Amino acid sequence: MQFEQLLKLRAQISTWFLAIFFLVIMGGALISELFQAPTVPYDMAQIYVNPVPEEIFTNIKNLSLKNKFGEFKMQKNLDENSPKHDTWRLLSPRELPAKAQTLKQIIDALQEVTVRKIHQYEPINISSFSLDNPLIHMEFEVIDGAKYEIKIGLINPIDNSAYMTVTDHQTIYQIENLKFPIETFELGDFIEPRIFVFNPAEVDELSFYREQITNRPYFKITKTENNWFDSRQTALDATKTAEYFKNLFNLRSQVILDKPDESIIELLDQSLKRPQYIVVLKRQGKEIEYRISYPIKQMPQFKVENRQSVIIKSSDEEQPYIVSKDLLKVFETSERSLNND
Repeated sequence: MQFEQLLKLRAQISTWFLAIFFLVIMGGALISELFQAPTVPYDMAQIYVNPVPEEIFTNIKNLSLKNKFGEFKMQKNLDENSPKHDTWRLLSPRELPAKAQTLKQIIDALQEVTVRKIHQYEPINISSFSLDNPLIHMEFEVIDGAKYEIKIGLINPIDNSAYMTVTDHQTIYQIENLKFPIETFELGDFIEPRIFVFNPAEVDELSFYREQITNRPYFKITKTENNWFDSRQTALDATKTAEYFKNLFNLRSQVILDKPDESIIELLDQSLKRPQYIVVLKRQGKEIEYRISYPIKQMPQFKVENRQSVIIKSSDEEQPYIVSKDLLKVFETSERSLNND
């Protein structure tokens, strides 16, 4: 009898243990569900649609980007009467031409956003995904004045994902990590070091002069209906001409003198009064003049050695550039070198 009672007691104890274990599991699951970043019910057909507004890709005029290296503000030139129409300018922290390649990388990265999951836009998720202190904070203004804000919070290198919010979307998007590491972009990535900051395909005419502009440039080529011709109206070789423009438009500065002191200003005036070369470029019907000095004396504060560099100043920019004299071979070309053999 005692044995049967003992068996019943053991069975009851086992039942109670199983019940308690079940309750613990259920409680843990409930707590996990409460404190885990929950996902919002979504339509599977819509989850991979890019949530970034299309206007940002087509009508942007101002961009502000903030990351751990600082805040960078840029503006697109919309003045159709300007020879630099459609190019970008860095406004802050320095006022200089903005690097077109960096702007393209930002836009390309946003155009290729792929959504993995959608999470509820609530305080616990905003904090958990670092969207209250984002790694990347971007503000866009488009031509019609509308403004958009995009934040990128936690970036998870393990599963290669990131968390993003977009203006007026009460949603947190878990996305594939951006194509380019925008969170690492610093000032140097936003400054355009090239002298010619636009697309060579937009150039209509190119002329070179020595020391002063005359009615007889030593080099002049003109584009007509997408074909290039020399000063005698002889058709140029398309491949040679394209390669020449590639080299010319790859000309880069070693120093940009955006804040010259009085001694530098005096040197600039003296050096550019009678330059070594003058380049006149026509883009979309507008002329830009570039004056290129003879080799200048040393500038220790910029690590410029004596007579090893020149100054280049364009008519539509305040700041001059210092360029190695070894790169000036691009101005010693002849029209004949671009002719068909």
